Amino acid sequence: MKTTKIMKRQMGEYEVLQRTSDSYFRADDLLRQWNLSHGGKNRRDMDRFFKSPKTKVLWPTLESDNFNIDFDYRHKNTWTVVEINKGENTRYGRNPDEIWMSTKMFLLFCKYININLYSEIYNYLIENGIIDGSNKIEVVCCRDEFRLCDVLKKANEVSFPEQNVYLQYPCLGSKYRLDALVEDKHDSIFFDGKESIRYTIIEYDESQHDTPKIKSHDVNREKEVTEYLYKLAIAQNRIPEISILRVKKGEEGYFYAYAIPYIIYINTSDCFDKMIETLDYRVLLDFEGCEEYVNYFGIDTSDCEKLINSGVEITREVFEEHGI
Repeated sequence: MKTTKIMKRQMGEYEVLQRTSDSYFRADDLLRQWNLSHGGKNRRDMDRFFKSPKTKVLWPTLESDNFNIDFDYRHKNTWTVVEINKGENTRYGRNPDEIWMSTKMFLLFCKYININLYSEIYNYLIENGIIDGSNKIEVVCCRDEFRLCDVLKKANEVSFPEQNVYLQYPCLGSKYRLDALVEDKHDSIFFDGKESIRYTIIEYDESQHDTPKIKSHDVNREKEVTEYLYKLAIAQNRIPEISILRVKKGEEGYFYAYAIPYIIYINTSDCFDKMIETLDYRVLLDFEGCEEYVNYFGIDTSDCEKLINSGVEITREVFEEHGI
């Protein structure tokens, strides 16, 4: 059992409290100090922070970083990046609630209070080795993949209802959640009598995904997800086609103009050419009816080759063998 100690970190004119057990920071105490020194128009309120649209948009992302699949903004008992310890009544009055936040949530809270305060605390955490640059959160919230994917889902329902669109799709026991996954089951054009399944992974990337550390993590993640989707297709006796589309900040217009029409089979050839010129689109796995096929991560495809060449159905045992 971990013993919890409270560390006092002097960050500029403020004394910031941090727990040793989980490295969470006490946000309400920092807010109290700020309001004492910056009353009047600069006063900040915890409830307003929680209800801010930017907080509501970013919060699910921070929860998913903790692999939290039960997050519900309305219910405090589902939160992991914020912990509220209710104050107790004493003979001298009621103690204030203690509000502890994970590092990323705490940095977002500092931004809400004051951008200069955020910068000062962020630099302190970097200089003292408490975080690295990958923990930085953009000053302006740009994570709107829910809106992007909602447009895709509505367009799909109108133009190509046979496809399925899943938002925040969980895989590998919810180890990862894909921003969107488009699933299209169809008859293979290369293999007579065989059925194919096309998976298009859509990820909306903020600027930190351009850093070497996050890029390396994304590559490992893509490989694991590709293997997972491959095994999922084989379990359904289908030949898999897997691709990924990364939408960077500022590229939303290209996504609407080229990617959505291509994915739902509208003007596909023209849109495909323009999509690969303007967006980060890659085919990760594709069987093209010949000995040479795309296998981006070099995964073991022997099960699929058996399905293609022998026509023998993959049994339920194979499905269980892969732990899907």
